[in-house]
Amino acid sequence: MFKPGRPKAVLHLMDSEHRKLVRLAEDARTPRDIALRCNIVLTCAQGVTNREVARRIGVREETVGKWRARFVQEGVAGLCVPSRRNHGGRPKPVLSLSEDERLRLEEIKKVGPPSAALLSTVLLASASGLTNREIARANGLAEHTVGRWRARFLANRLLCFGADGLPGRPRARLGVLAE
Repeated sequence: MFKPGRPKAVLHLMDSEHRKLVRLAEDARTPRDIALRCNIVLTCAQGVTNREVARRIGVREETVGKWRARFVQEGVAGLCVPSRRNHGGRPKPVLSLSEDERLRLEEIKKVGPPSAALLSTVLLASASGLTNREIARANGLAEHTVGRWRARFLANRLLCFGADGLPGRPRARLGVLAE
């Protein structure tokens, strides 16, 4: 029976691809979205329609078509791209530093007291694009502490360091200067 619509991409698996897809789909350490993509391709390789694959797996036909085509074009590597889906929550503000701020933080990091050096290290790492979790683990801090320091710096820039170079709450430490 003729079915209208675009022809589906022909999908043939080599033994090595099949083994790799099965391994990824069954490994508990594989992210769920990638395991799902592998299962889609494995089911497509059985020669069934996108509609039938979607019904069996519980996804939309468009999703099946997308990952079938991606696999045909790019192979297994095309399935392993990270999901761009928003996982909720407020996005982290970008922390970018001016050259003057970067130089000042580098100076504090080298010659400042340990607490100021740690704050400088965290801020420089944040500006380099590391996540709060990565920074916290590398410096023995709690993740929420890194988030607080980042937010405080974004709100007050270098005022989060007092006149003596020590970190602290700007309004409490700087008094008249912060008003």
